[in-house]
Amino acid sequence: MKKITITKNDGGKLAAWLSIPSNARYLLIICHGFTGAKENRGKIFPFAAALNARGAGVLAFDFSGSGESSGDFSSVTLSSQTDDLQWVIQYAEQEFGLSLILLGRSFGGSTIIAMPQQRESIKGYIFWSVPIDLKNTFRKVLGDLYDQLEAGKAVNMMNGDRPFTLQPDLVLEFQKIDLKQNLSALGNKPVLICHGKADEVVAFSDAVNMHQTLSQSSLALVDQADHRFTEFTELRVRITLKWLEDTFQLR
Repeated sequence: MKKITITKNDGGKLAAWLSIPSNARYLLIICHGFTGAKENRGKIFPFAAALNARGAGVLAFDFSGSGESSGDFSSVTLSSQTDDLQWVIQYAEQEFGLSLILLGRSFGGSTIIAMPQQRESIKGYIFWSVPIDLKNTFRKVLGDLYDQLEAGKAVNMMNGDRPFTLQPDLVLEFQKIDLKQNLSALGNKPVLICHGKADEVVAFSDAVNMHQTLSQSSLALVDQADHRFTEFTELRVRITLKWLEDTFQLR
C-alpha cells in the first residue's frame, strides 16, 4: 500500500493508504471509527492484501483531526466527517473510475449513512459495529460528560494515554439527525451488517433495526464478539470476504 494525500477545497489534507491491483473492478473506501485511524491497529494491511487478491482496490483514510490528517479532533462532528467522505468519494471517482463499495467501522459507518445523498458510483455497503442510535451510544460511552456537552460545555477526555477535547457541536447535532430515516437513501443496494452480540459500546439491536429496514441487507451477528471484534477479527474478515464473493463475484 502507498500513502497518498487528498486535498479538500478548504486546504485540509486527508491522509490515506491506497492499494489498487491491475485487475481491480471495485474500490473499497474504508472509514474508521471514533478516535480511530485508517490503519485499524495494523489490521488494514492483511485485509487490503486479501481484497487485492480478489480484484478489489482499497482506499483507507483518516478523517480530519484523526491519524495523519490535518485538522483539530475537537472540532469533529458527523457533518464534518460526511464532508470528508464526500471529498474522498469525489477523488476516487475522478482518479480511478471504479465502482465503489463503502465500509464503515462504528462511527465511520454512521458517517456513511448520514451522507446527504448516496452517489450512483456506490454499489454496496459494509457496516461493522455501526450505531444508528447515536444519542444512546455516545451517552453510554461518555457518561456524565455527555450531559455537559449537551449543556454546551466542552469536555476533556483520554483515549488511552492521549488527551483530547470534545466540543458540544458533536452531540448537539445528534438531535437533528435521524440515521434510521437516512437508511432509505441506501435504496436497494446490497448491504452487509456485521455486529457482535457482546458489543459493549453499540447495542446489537441497532444492527437488527438496520437489517429490518434494508431489504437487500445480510445480517451477521457474532456471539461473544465485542465492539472491536477483539477475539473475532479473522471471523469478521471471513464473513466480509464471503459476502463480497457472493455479492460481487470477487474471488
